[in-house]
Amino acid sequence: MAKTKVMGKPRIFKDEQAFLNNMNEYINSCNEKQEFPNVAGFCVFMDIGRQTFYDQKAHYPYTYEKVENVLENATINSKYASDTWKIFYSKNKHGYRDRFVNEVEHTKPIEINMNLNKLSTADLLELKKLSEKVKDE
Repeated sequence: MAKTKVMGKPRIFKDEQAFLNNMNEYINSCNEKQEFPNVAGFCVFMDIGRQTFYDQKAHYPYTYEKVENVLENATINSKYASDTWKIFYSKNKHGYRDRFVNEVEHTKPIEINMNLNKLSTADLLELKKLSEKVKDE
């Protein structure tokens, strides 16, 4: 009995270079049409589903990262979107976030070593108030 070869769905991008080339074509198309480059636009351009785009990460991780970088760069440098839209898209699609100068990230508790015997009674009372205030927050 002859074996039947099971054929899967053909790959959308035959190799990594094809994936990257298609992204570059899409970016050029956006520039010609004066459109803002984005994942959804690329999917429409390629006539693929969004999941097909995301699946390329498993097949071509290095090139997928390059494609993501191309889109991120196109977002930042696009002449066809307002700064507000660029910020919104960058936060939601590329993981950007606002950071403030006084923002501090704590990874472990802060240890303070001090000799309480050298503090005055007033200083000890102030320290106790501060300690209670921190506990309440």
